[in-house]
Amino acid sequence: MKVIFQNVRLSYPHLFTEDKYGKHSCSLILDKVDNKKQIDDLNAAVKAEMLEKFGAKSVAMETALRADKQKCCIKDGDTFLTGQGEPLAPGCVVVSCNRKPTAAPLQLLDGKKVAITQDGILYAGCYVNASLEIWGQTGEYQGIRGTLNGLQFAGEGERFGGAPVPTSDDFEPLETGEEAGDFNDL
Repeated sequence: MKVIFQNVRLSYPHLFTEDKYGKHSCSLILDKVDNKKQIDDLNAAVKAEMLEKFGAKSVAMETALRADKQKCCIKDGDTFLTGQGEPLAPGCVVVSCNRKPTAAPLQLLDGKKVAITQDGILYAGCYVNASLEIWGQTGEYQGIRGTLNGLQFAGEGERFGGAPVPTSDDFEPLETGEEAGDFNDL
């Protein structure tokens, strides 16, 4: 079932390189207050998908799958803990999604719907609009999965971790000459 998110935070993007599982992937962070309607729509999509795949057992299956972090792409940021025992994203819901490189190409767009072809424009912490498929996996590896269809840059946001982006605005022009580093005459 297709789900569209508007103005959510991007985290752990592996959009131009593959992650450790050989897929393009990311996590989407939805604030429980600001994105409440989108979270409600996501939960409705999960319920509909579970009902379609598991029928009368759908409620029990959804409960069991959501309780297992390996079997559900949706995590409550308040109760899901990091390796350091801290909440993953307090006050938020986190949706992990991926796409196999052998599938149709991932759509990455700027705000004017022009294709993004280089890494760095979509970064951890920016705001994006996202299209993904939520689906129930049956068989041996049952789960609630998310397949990433595409992302659109929606706005700047504070970067998560890592170094700040270098900029020449940190420096003023110097006078010419050796003391200013004009070594072109050597």
